[in-house]
Amino acid sequence: MIRLLDDPHWSVRNTAAVNPRLSTRLLTTRLYDRTTADITAANPALPETVMHHLLDRAPHAAKIDGGSTGAALQ
Repeated sequence: MIRLLDDPHWSVRNTAAVNPRLSTRLLTTRLYDRTTADITAANPALPETVMHHLLDRAPHAAKIDGGSTGAALQ
């Protein structure tokens, strides 16, 4: 499954990125990659502490109007 995260097709990468079987370490690492951060942040296996960190760092305007801010962690 890990190799699917680097598949050339975005739909395959995104499907793999939200798989709850991915390790916490791999999920956290992918949050630093601008190309995978947004979809990885939607993974249900993301630890609650990491989710809180993401929410704390999110610009309020993006949350209000539904805009995207790019990478989840910077």
